[in-house]
Amino acid sequence: MVLCVVCGWAQKNDVVWETPSALCNLGSSSAEFSVTKVELKDDETVMHVHAEFIPHYWIKFASDSFLRTSDGKQYNITNGKPTNEKESLIEMDSLFWMDDSGKAELALHFQPVPKDAKEIDFIEGYGEGAFRFWNIHEKGKNVLPKELQNMKYKNAEVLPDAKIHKGTATVRFKMVGYKPEMNLKVVIWDFEPLASCDDLVMEVPFNEQGIAVAEIPLHLVRTAFFDVANKHQARCLIAPGETTECIIVPEAEEKERFLFNGFMARTNTEIYRESIKEENASLLYDDLQKCTTGKERIDYLERRMQTRTAEINKRKDLAESSKQLLRMNAEYEFDLWATDFQHKYYRLSAELGKITPAKNAEEYSAYMKEFAEMLNLSDCMHIYDLELECVTAPYATCSPEYWSIFPYKRLSRNYPARELTFNESILAVKCFINQLDAEAYGFYMDNLTDPDCKAVVDEYNAEQERIRQSLSRQNNTYYLTLDDIAPEQTLSTILEKYKGKTVLVDVWATWCGPCRQGHKAMAPVKEELKGQDIVYVYISAPSSPLATWQKMIPEIPGEHYFINQKQYDYIMSEIYHSDGIPTYGIYDREGNQTFTQIGFSGAEKLKEELQKAMKY
Repeated sequence: MVLCVVCGWAQKNDVVWETPSALCNLGSSSAEFSVTKVELKDDETVMHVHAEFIPHYWIKFASDSFLRTSDGKQYNITNGKPTNEKESLIEMDSLFWMDDSGKAELALHFQPVPKDAKEIDFIEGYGEGAFRFWNIHEKGKNVLPKELQNMKYKNAEVLPDAKIHKGTATVRFKMVGYKPEMNLKVVIWDFEPLASCDDLVMEVPFNEQGIAVAEIPLHLVRTAFFDVANKHQARCLIAPGETTECIIVPEAEEKERFLFNGFMARTNTEIYRESIKEENASLLYDDLQKCTTGKERIDYLERRMQTRTAEINKRKDLAESSKQLLRMNAEYEFDLWATDFQHKYYRLSAELGKITPAKNAEEYSAYMKEFAEMLNLSDCMHIYDLELECVTAPYATCSPEYWSIFPYKRLSRNYPARELTFNESILAVKCFINQLDAEAYGFYMDNLTDPDCKAVVDEYNAEQERIRQSLSRQNNTYYLTLDDIAPEQTLSTILEKYKGKTVLVDVWATWCGPCRQGHKAMAPVKEELKGQDIVYVYISAPSSPLATWQKMIPEIPGEHYFINQKQYDYIMSEIYHSDGIPTYGIYDREGNQTFTQIGFSGAEKLKEELQKAMKY
């Protein structure tokens, strides 16, 4: 009886943080970890963790992991035993394999942390990929700094009309509660500058004061997306010659996690808060299920857009600029459903558990065929005649929706000679730089009269010529030097140059992640086989932006060829019978092909096949 009283007293005096705040810095954008509970007990501290990772991949916690309090003291991990039937056992330094769900509940036990601790860090290590949970504390105990509470913004903000104004947009990030050892960075992404056909991806590290500053060359007011610590994402409007300030409060309630000052501060803050609101996906699915024909579905989707637009217009709590962006987003969502129904419907059905996600390409294709019959192009042709705000409004270029809909899906079906609108002039610039449809290209370039837009094209041409001249002076680099060679003779012409040597051909692109992983993985193999009379030939085509290709090839030792599209298409379809990259071919000293591989499956296999080819 006495024992029961003692046990009850001990449990009653445990300190428990339910769903505490924490900044998880995992080193992997594929992982989602959260601290669900912390128990501060007399004999130990238990940190409960919800883990989400790729099914059938593994995670591991190191045996020298520890908790650290704000006074610098460390409390070592002791074990990973479950505390209830929902949690799994995890042994330190051992691989823990994720099951089919890709989810797991874990309990990590540590030496007892003082119960009066207000904040702790979990440190597995400081190397790449190590788990680190920073600033873990009881939710509600930390509030926004006083200067960030009840921030006031201008009552009136509207989106500016588009105009070419070349300059530098400055984005200043400030993280509250930052610690230098966090070693975090901001990644700005999904942003294609006007005078480029390559997405801008900019990584900006935080300094010791928790400040990161990005300077972005720009021609127009645009929307930039950014990611902090592979965990927190948002977007903001930026402009040439203007400064946008983003204050990041990782431990705050979600709606206060990003606060903005500077350029379009109120709009940026409101759009962030609107973006975290969840839509009723089940209602959308149910409504689509009630429709029996494609026409009924497209009519329903159009009414849904109109209803959403009307609701936005009634909002009195939003700046007009925020309403403009939200209306254009509603139009964009409608356009996506109308023009890409099968993919959108598949993702919605899988998300709600209405279908079993496809396990392979064949199953996915079957779903696409089935869902395409629910809404096909003939049901949707009228949408191209709709006067959408995100296409025609003078401020439309501020929104990401314009750049997704207009240049690629909203090309006029007829090309009468006429004066271009400014939005179409912007399209003419992208049409030239991105090498879009030849008929559209001819129409837009023939009718491009806006002097500022023409200046952007001239700027791009001058930069391309500078790159070509630079490439012509580089050894082992052949930019369109085979332009006069027939497509069917291109690869044999390249290989003839290396007769008597073993050759590895690597067909790749600058934007291809597996290609770059292959280059990195092959580096030690190339060093190991150094001096073995092997030539590494890298082939790229116009889908790789020339400026990006020029920057990347010095880091990839070998012979580099940039060929034209017809030559590339022939090599891929007729020689390698491949529709994916990277694609590899290995040739012996006589020029005979001994091995082909589509996709990168490891450096050891390529090394093995190279060694075989050398013996022929």
